[in-house]
Amino acid sequence: MRHPDVNLIPQDLRKAVYCTAVREGSEAVWNFIAKQRLQPNISQMEACLLRQALTCTRQPELIATVLSWMTQPHKMRLQDVTNTAELLLDNPNARPAVWLWMKSNWAWLVDKLGEGTSICQHIIKPAAARMNTRAELAELRAFGKQATDMGSGRPSYLQSVDRVHANVQWMQRNERTVEQWLVRFLD
Repeated sequence: MRHPDVNLIPQDLRKAVYCTAVREGSEAVWNFIAKQRLQPNISQMEACLLRQALTCTRQPELIATVLSWMTQPHKMRLQDVTNTAELLLDNPNARPAVWLWMKSNWAWLVDKLGEGTSICQHIIKPAAARMNTRAELAELRAFGKQATDMGSGRPSYLQSVDRVHANVQWMQRNERTVEQWLVRFLD
């Protein structure tokens, strides 16, 4: 951080190093990475690695900052929005915020990215893959009734509903057994 123009991290390790630094580091580390990402002399590949790293944070306010950038073209390119959402969905600390952001910004997403597969495939489907409660299933179904403008993404959304339904059923059948096994195994 002392010499931002000199990067001594080998190219093949940068993704892991950047993500770990952001996840385990302070807000100052996150701010440094965010600033570096916007430098004019940085390669597109390096900017992408830095954007990916920013999604590794555990801090809710920094997750909110990344989400807010997604609707600001001067902060994030439109073509990076769905990928950034997917990366945030890989972060357990960010999943609920991404789902709320997506629902709140649905009209903007459809306006900017168009109806269809992209939003459903890259945001709804990964978000739904981790849902496993009746409440989450009900919320997903309610969203589907409200979001009538899914276009060609509707089949992907319906697959997501089926997946969550299967997850709920699995939990109902197996949660207690797995819990008992863990208790026995860990005692």
